[in-house]
Amino acid sequence: MNRLLIIICFIVCLMIPAMTSSQTKWDLEISATDGIKLPSYQHKHNDTLSLKKELVRVIQIIQQKGHISSSIDTIHKGESDWHAILDAGPKFRWAQISIGNINPRFLSRAGFREKIFWKELIRFERILTLNKRLFREYENNGYPFAVVGLDSILFNGNDSISARLHVEKGPSILYDSIIQSGKGRVAEAYLRSYLSLKRRKPYNESNVRKIETKLKELPFLSPASSPIVLFKPEGTSNISLSLNKKNANQFSGIIGLVPKSDQDGGFLITGDVKIRLHNLLRRGELLDIQWQRLQAATQNLSVQLQYPFLFNLPLGIDARLQFFRVDTAYFTVALQASAMYLMAGTDFLRAFYQFQTSRKILNEDGQSTLSGIANSDFNMAGLGMQIERLDFRVNPRKGYTLKGDVAMGAKSIFLTPSDTVNTLDSAKTGMLQVSLFAQAEGYIPIYKRLIIKLGAKGAWQYNSISFHNDLFRIGGLRTLRGFDEESIYASAYTIGTLELRYLIDEYSHVLIFGDAGWYNRNIRDDYYQSFVIGFGAGLTFNTRIGMFTVNYALGAQKEQPIDFRRSKIHLGYITYF
Repeated sequence: MNRLLIIICFIVCLMIPAMTSSQTKWDLEISATDGIKLPSYQHKHNDTLSLKKELVRVIQIIQQKGHISSSIDTIHKGESDWHAILDAGPKFRWAQISIGNINPRFLSRAGFREKIFWKELIRFERILTLNKRLFREYENNGYPFAVVGLDSILFNGNDSISARLHVEKGPSILYDSIIQSGKGRVAEAYLRSYLSLKRRKPYNESNVRKIETKLKELPFLSPASSPIVLFKPEGTSNISLSLNKKNANQFSGIIGLVPKSDQDGGFLITGDVKIRLHNLLRRGELLDIQWQRLQAATQNLSVQLQYPFLFNLPLGIDARLQFFRVDTAYFTVALQASAMYLMAGTDFLRAFYQFQTSRKILNEDGQSTLSGIANSDFNMAGLGMQIERLDFRVNPRKGYTLKGDVAMGAKSIFLTPSDTVNTLDSAKTGMLQVSLFAQAEGYIPIYKRLIIKLGAKGAWQYNSISFHNDLFRIGGLRTLRGFDEESIYASAYTIGTLELRYLIDEYSHVLIFGDAGWYNRNIRDDYYQSFVIGFGAGLTFNTRIGMFTVNYALGAQKEQPIDFRRSKIHLGYITYF
């Protein structure tokens, strides 16, 4: 044992000089033969490899200043230092760069002008940038194997150089087939339109690079792996896609328990059922049906159908029907048709036309049971948009969404035998109607699983004569928590939201929230406004049969202070399939 220790100590002692030698610091000094100003450089180095890299870096900097022939003339090597003599050489300028056989349209898009280079100092970086831009033009226009560079290079006697741009285009490549594999399925025509991969169109490398990102943005598909491009000898290319199916179809239900009036006591059960179906026909279409019983005597039915890439163009149609009824007072029917310009993922711009009619419901005596309502028709045209950038739509950690609509049109009011002069002097037609809506939501990760959600939404409408059945309806889980669903009628409103979320897992979270805002109600000569606030806590948790949501909220506004007897409990259920 002692002999073994002595041998180990002896070996370690032998290694110490070698270790010391390997840790030698190297000094670098550079001087120039023609006295040019050298760039700052690192003098101390741990090894000669680092020292050589620094010399190369200094030469490259000098060359970028027009000294393209600069080089290290001599190196004097000492035991721990190097002294390099740099010969910068003359500054070279461009006499001319001619366009050669480059497509003039590509030159223009790459920003090339012959006069830009005339008498300019030669900088390799500038030429490399130009070559890259020209190469991108070719690879995005059917020539992915193009090689761009300079030829016919001539050194003139006055330290100037002339050259010619030249391209070897290689074979022209066209798109052919899209090969799908995996459990996700969608019509090939849809993929061609959505991914901009039209058959027999020139190959575009920038579109191919976007395929994986664009597939991730779809609500019903996701890429299982990166796309594979197969180039064929006859000058075509196949795109191979491995696709997974996302569970994007949705069934959700919300049950609300709200106290009845003080006289009746007990609770009223309200409901909200929604079915959202994606890609049933494998064309990326959407069918959305929602039924709501928000209060004791109201019902609301809305149906939406979206069909994208009509005629295989980035155009779609959107049709909506909404029916709202207050059982013994009035009903409203709205029909909307939109033409959509489709962008990335679920983003779109749209132009729409909307017709809305509202009618009183009269009792046996031919009278309305609710004052402040009138028969009316709206004809409106407008523009809308939606942008979504969420990392995970179901339970986002970061990202944002933006939505907005603006519409303008004409409103007509019609009298019934029950209307008196106090209601309206005469029927009115062609009155200006303007409506605005905007919504923004953002999700910000602040620490591990802790997320802040910020939101704002608002709407405003203008018409010279407003009635109760013309107004926006707000309140409840989706707009202003702590209030009955759609119990507040408003001519204009703005609501801000702040939530602190803790993500339990991919689908679950707990939160505390606050909603605060303002609204007004302007019905002819009756004007009312109030600030509103709602706050509470909630939980969304995932199970094998779906996601359950529980929210408890309190609300207050003018003439309605916080009252725990008026608290709201919302129970929700969502399943994706």
